[in-house]
Amino acid sequence: MAAPARRPRPENVVARPRLMRSLARPWKVAVLSAPAGFGKTTLAAQFAAGRDALWCRVGPEDRDPAHLLGRLLLAASRARKPFGARTRRLFEARRDMERDGAVLTASFLDELAPARGRRLVVLDDAHALADAREGLQWLRRVIEESGSRVSFLIACRGECPLPLARLDLHGGSLVLRAPDLEFTDGEQGRLLREVFRLRADSPARTALIAAVGGWPAGLVLAARHLQRDPEPRVPRVALAELTGAAGDERRLSGALDYLAEEVFSPLPPALQTTLCRAALLEELELEALEVLIGRARGAALLAEIDRRDLFVERLPDGSAARFHPLFREFLLGRLSGQMRQDERTRVSAKLARHWMRRGEAARAIRVLADAGALEEAVRLFDEAAAAAPGPGGPSLGPVALELTRGVPAGTASALSPGVLLHGAYQALDARRFDETLRLARDAQAGFLRQRAFMAAARAFRLEGETALRAGRLRDSRRQGEALLRALPARPRAARGMVALHLGPIHLYMGEPARARAVLREGARWLRGGGHEIEEAECSLAQATVAYTEGHWEIYLLFARRALPIFRRAGYRARAGATLVNMGEACTYLGLEDVALAHFDEAEAFLPRWSGQADDPHLLIYRARALAEKGELDEAARRFGAAREPVRRNGHPTQTLELDVWEGICARRRGRLDDAEAGLARAQIGFAGMELLSWVALARMERALVRGLQGHTDEALRELLAAARVTRRLGDQKELARNALFEARVRQVAGDTWRAPLRRALRGLVRLDYLVLLRKESDVSAPLLAAALAPGSLHALAARCMSALPDRLRERIEGGATVGTRATTAPDGAAPARARSRPSGRAAPHASPSATRAGVVASGPLHVRLLGAFEVRL
Repeated sequence: MAAPARRPRPENVVARPRLMRSLARPWKVAVLSAPAGFGKTTLAAQFAAGRDALWCRVGPEDRDPAHLLGRLLLAASRARKPFGARTRRLFEARRDMERDGAVLTASFLDELAPARGRRLVVLDDAHALADAREGLQWLRRVIEESGSRVSFLIACRGECPLPLARLDLHGGSLVLRAPDLEFTDGEQGRLLREVFRLRADSPARTALIAAVGGWPAGLVLAARHLQRDPEPRVPRVALAELTGAAGDERRLSGALDYLAEEVFSPLPPALQTTLCRAALLEELELEALEVLIGRARGAALLAEIDRRDLFVERLPDGSAARFHPLFREFLLGRLSGQMRQDERTRVSAKLARHWMRRGEAARAIRVLADAGALEEAVRLFDEAAAAAPGPGGPSLGPVALELTRGVPAGTASALSPGVLLHGAYQALDARRFDETLRLARDAQAGFLRQRAFMAAARAFRLEGETALRAGRLRDSRRQGEALLRALPARPRAARGMVALHLGPIHLYMGEPARARAVLREGARWLRGGGHEIEEAECSLAQATVAYTEGHWEIYLLFARRALPIFRRAGYRARAGATLVNMGEACTYLGLEDVALAHFDEAEAFLPRWSGQADDPHLLIYRARALAEKGELDEAARRFGAAREPVRRNGHPTQTLELDVWEGICARRRGRLDDAEAGLARAQIGFAGMELLSWVALARMERALVRGLQGHTDEALRELLAAARVTRRLGDQKELARNALFEARVRQVAGDTWRAPLRRALRGLVRLDYLVLLRKESDVSAPLLAAALAPGSLHALAARCMSALPDRLRERIEGGATVGTRATTAPDGAAPARARSRPSGRAAPHASPSATRAGVVASGPLHVRLLGAFEVRL
């Protein structure tokens, strides 16, 4: 670690008791949220003074949970009361967060809790974690489980990236925004009098200070201007720039340019040049300054900074100083006009070598890229990625994404495929699916040119998983088929991996036969190559084809074989996701209690390091299992509670899936308008995706609701259209359910219903799927009650009744007794007034077609793939 910069004289700050009183209230998480220049870091430092505090400045590299943990451990070692040595030893030996994350996180939480008193964790610049789903999940878990003696103060630009509503339940939260952080008139007066020894007693002074308003950075710079020029003549254009700057971040830059010039221009030319060069550094460490300008000049610069107080922030742990972000931006702008490009490239190369010696590869790559040395930055990235543990190593993904965005469209060949692939991972973590697909395809092309076939296969794996999440399968299917043709016969494992992820795409595009053939070939290519995990995944993918045809017990058999393999290898996320899928299979089989037990076990796996206690799949599937038990009110509550986690952590198809299942639950609760609204959103949304079976499912469910609302002709047309798709997909159980829905729609309308009911019941008996009658009791109960009357359906209905629970059978038989006294139409149709109310005991349907479509949102393979992808293997 570099020697800390020399401690300066006290900062030019003024006490702000108003804000200190606000922060003195009890809270678990406090947030200082405002644009640059509002004194967030200064206020946080004032509050942390004298406390047992851990100060951590967050950077782009910390989007990765492993790197964020490493940053916190480094900050812990520099705290006034250092701690974390045990966890640091573990961290240096074990950084695979899927395998070791639970141990590392538990150890850090144990050491984070103070033996006595309280501990404050300050996270500065937390906006760097925006859209970093994995990093935020881990950090949220740390906050929630850190104990009542640990609190977190978060400073960020814009909205806090953490879910404050959820964290508020763990001890309360406090948010101070830009209007709160602005200086009041009284605070402005104290700053001018006590710090700068000034009085605003002239019209010119008053005009300048009034133009700045309560913006702290502008006020400090204006005060320094007044020290040099007691009677300033500020041009009207400058006042126009300053007016309103505190309330509009877009105007801050122009305002700062004027005020920073007032600080910069009076400095000696040599100091100006040195300051501009020093702005290449994020932190003013003596070792880095020595590389940049020489040790003597570096020490002299730090002394000048101390003497002149040149708008430099001191980190409270004393480790380093840094230019205020706005002042650094100004200095870098001046540097571009002072330093030739070749000189900046040379200086940046020296800095890059320094950061590499320090083990900070991401900083080294970024400094080269900022200097325009893209080729050298890419070469350094590839070297660092090859040497780092894991797939590219922690912290390199964010800088890879920065590199991809710095290259004009159509010139991806300027980047290495490794950069493109790691940038794609980061884009997916931020749920930017189009960008992910583009980068993953460019990476495949680059790896093929390099004849790095396994790397090309891994890039296709990422593309396939992204396509399934976003519902964009057609282009990825063509890409996978072309990649298989381009790969040589060996290595077989690369072909096997492509087939492993191409098969599901065929499956969820409605091509089960093709999916089965591709997966069979994939299993043959993987066999005997030492790829135990991939073989287990392939067997599960093959079982998923049977799953989508309603053979859920086959999936359970293969899942029970794969689960110990994932556990033994330490892949906890894959094991947890497999348990979720097993629970969903049990739900389809009508074993809801077993399903809930699987979900409980999966929940114990998922949150151990990642904080995924609100995993969207787990929340949706648990609610469905409760609904199928007949607990519709509790299921509806859980569906509603899943909305925010799905919006925050899920992907487009999960939102639409939730619309489907919540709509079905609403229909069973008799809330047809709510059901129709949700199912309409799902049908429209899925129609824009390449998920054939999900469209058919939403269409069929909405048709039933429309029929129950009295729109018979429309409902029957939609059911017929859905049945054509289902027949093409070969899902006989779903066809039986479609016929059951048709019978109910006709019964409500007073039309002939016996023929479709006969088709439905015969199909369910033949397929041994009579449990559907319990699941769809609001539909089946009135039909069976009418069918028990003497007639051609009496024997078939009585046979089906024997498979129902006693309470449901008694209720139906009671309805049949009443029905014999009622007048029926000559053709056996029930009169419209006999329409029954939903029983409240029905549950979400068991839709094989839904699972076929549901690789993105419901099917077991998707959850498995999602879990595997999220740990980036």
